[in-house]
Amino acid sequence: MEDKTMPDKIEVEVSPDHLENGSGGVQKHTALEFDDAMVRNEERAPEARGFHFAQLSKKYWISPAFLGSYSASAFTFTATVGGYAQTAPLLSYINDDLGPSDSISYAPLANVIASAVVLQMVGCLSDIFGRRWFFIGGSCLGLLAAILGATAQSITQIVVSQALFGAALGFGLSFFWVISEIVPMRWRFLAVSGVYILSMPCNPLAAKVALQFQFSTTSHWRGCYYFLIGLNALTVLLWVLCYHPPTFKMLHRRKSAMEIVLQFDWIGLVIYSLSLILFILGLDWGGGLYPWNSGHVIGSLVGGGAGFVCFALWEIFLPISTVHPLLPMHLFKNARFQACSWLTGIGAVTYYGFSLVWPQAVRSLYDGVSPSQQSTLTTTLILCFVLGQFSGGVIAELAGVRVGAIGSAFAALPLLAGAATDPRNLNLTIGLAAAGCFMVGANEGVALTAVTFPIKSQEELGAAGGLAGTIRQFCASFGTAVFSTILNNQLKSKVPRYVQDAVLATGLPQSSVPALLSRINNITAVTNATVPGFNSQIEAVARDALRNAQASSYSTVIYTSAGFAGVLILLCWWVPGFDRNKKDFVAGHIHQTTEEKKLELE
Repeated sequence: MEDKTMPDKIEVEVSPDHLENGSGGVQKHTALEFDDAMVRNEERAPEARGFHFAQLSKKYWISPAFLGSYSASAFTFTATVGGYAQTAPLLSYINDDLGPSDSISYAPLANVIASAVVLQMVGCLSDIFGRRWFFIGGSCLGLLAAILGATAQSITQIVVSQALFGAALGFGLSFFWVISEIVPMRWRFLAVSGVYILSMPCNPLAAKVALQFQFSTTSHWRGCYYFLIGLNALTVLLWVLCYHPPTFKMLHRRKSAMEIVLQFDWIGLVIYSLSLILFILGLDWGGGLYPWNSGHVIGSLVGGGAGFVCFALWEIFLPISTVHPLLPMHLFKNARFQACSWLTGIGAVTYYGFSLVWPQAVRSLYDGVSPSQQSTLTTTLILCFVLGQFSGGVIAELAGVRVGAIGSAFAALPLLAGAATDPRNLNLTIGLAAAGCFMVGANEGVALTAVTFPIKSQEELGAAGGLAGTIRQFCASFGTAVFSTILNNQLKSKVPRYVQDAVLATGLPQSSVPALLSRINNITAVTNATVPGFNSQIEAVARDALRNAQASSYSTVIYTSAGFAGVLILLCWWVPGFDRNKKDFVAGHIHQTTEEKKLELE
């Protein structure tokens, strides 16, 4: 719609049902309204350059095409997130049935690596070649992953299933920019927020749903995969029947597919993907499969880091003149875009960090809690985080983007710091941690949608959204590594010290301490025969000392999360406010299949 010859005023024909007074007529809008937000590439057909809200009939927003496309993206996120979220709590049961095998540990790693790599690929490639068949293919991958998981007869098949789910998750995690593209800019926050509510069974409540399948159905863990088969099949149907965004011919009126393929930066894509894989491998291996100072970890981290340097140099000095850079370099210079992207990353650190640590804390610190109560407690913080993500969009809509980002950032830090003061006090800890997670989630809910605003042109929405999503996944891997390493180091240091000091004060011989420490995690099986001088009084003291050591260790981890929340305070000032002049711009229109050939020729 907007190009170099665009007049100062554009006329938008408005039918009577568009205007509040029902009088119909012509509505005028200044060209400046859409400055920088418009898709201004003259290579595109008019259908692929975006629309003013007033140009679209009210019936369009309740049409099967629009509602089906929105639902397809929302349920793809739900189905692909559930691919791991519902499987993770059941991995030990799956390993018992199909194994046992040490290879089960590769299941989550395969998921994370595949999703991180595909996130950027789907954004860049669908910007160029059109979105429809990419997202149909993504949901087909999710369906294949669910079928493979449901019929698995070995741990290897489960690992492959998780790799496929990870690839599909790259499409699912793209929901925020896919949905942002098809609604007016003023609706983006609310439209994205709605997805979090639809994702409840496969996101914050995934563990509870998974355990219900395991213990309350005859299909056990395979029931989760049966559920995901149905959900992924639904998304395939919705994409196929409803989602008809601009086609390749609408995006490129003068270039052939072969020209575009030859101009794509395939070398940059390979360098970027390999670097990302190496770095994530190093983060995952460190402190777990291998010590941090091992050659495997150091080699992976250094290799990944060097790869990113090579990628940056390749993109800046691109020696092949006919090839376009994989990522627009201006995205890295855009402070507002980068601030929003890293804010979502901090949110991911909190989400995945507490997903890892909090269930362990519940099992370790709180005696007398039933399995059902444990299940509820372990999901509480993640549920509050996701409710925060939903609320963030609502807050941004009602109170303003910057108010939502800055207010939630300043609230998160003291709440999480307070939660770390006395982890053995369940009510205090879960109350403050839940509120803190809600605020971090709200901050991410604002930032994840706000990241779509400060880019130069909305035709780069996929590449920009893919980069933001990759930063989020990278931060998730980094946060998981940091949280698990800190917790393991703290437990290794504090448990022997706390327990030894306590039991020696009660009269246990020094020579018996090593035997007690070697059995401390199964103290109910300790007897006087295995630990000379041991009695019920010493058992009570040792048990309490163990709890204190664990509480102190978890306290350090929660303080670390508060430290990450402090970064929110530094970044939130760069979150862009909402430009009301662009509020009515719709970047992507869903057309009818009967119109497709005509629109391609315009």
